[in-house]
Amino acid sequence: MKKIILFLMLLSVTAFFAASPEIEKAYSYEDQGDMKNAEKYYKLAYEKGDPDAAGDLGTFYLNEKKMTLAEKYLKIASDKGDNFGSYKLGNLYEHQGKYDLAIKSYKAASDKGYVEATYGLSLLYYKQYKDFPNAEKYAKLSIDQGSVSGISFLGTLYSEQENNKLAEKYWKQAAEKGEVTSMYNLAKYYDETNQPKLRDKYLIMAEKALDSAEKNQKK
Repeated sequence: MKKIILFLMLLSVTAFFAASPEIEKAYSYEDQGDMKNAEKYYKLAYEKGDPDAAGDLGTFYLNEKKMTLAEKYLKIASDKGDNFGSYKLGNLYEHQGKYDLAIKSYKAASDKGYVEATYGLSLLYYKQYKDFPNAEKYAKLSIDQGSVSGISFLGTLYSEQENNKLAEKYWKQAAEKGEVTSMYNLAKYYDETNQPKLRDKYLIMAEKALDSAEKNQKK
């Protein structure tokens, strides 16, 4: 009996996370470059009440540079508690230079553990405001949520503050997890500090990582 209940629970979870047929068709048409049919099926999914459709449709319009429609559907998604929708709405506002609204949207998703939004907050605070304390805060939070990019960016933040020891520490952590930018940052740092063996080590590591990524893409 327990096995049957567990099986039914697994089926319900699978069904909950599975994309609707309309969304699947929209993805397929978008991949093929058929934007007219992609839009058609995203709209159908939305009209049928697919919970992900508003965010997907808003993102579709964002990619198509139809900002009014993108904002409309991403707001709908965000208002329904869709973390992806809130994150993409933040992207839209940041692109438009509406940084206060971008921060609000990112925080709506970040507060619920959406790592991309947390990392986005860190980048925005530093790039647009040069606000090191908040940039550091959200970089660290993104690391807690599992972001390798957050580790690398935290290293960069410390480098900008001329705290080379901490920069080196976090770049090394990111490099060990395969983050290529950190490998190059370390190579540059060791070149500038006259440590050729370590410079070459991280250059070779970066080249191998890039080669491996290229081979995986071709598979």
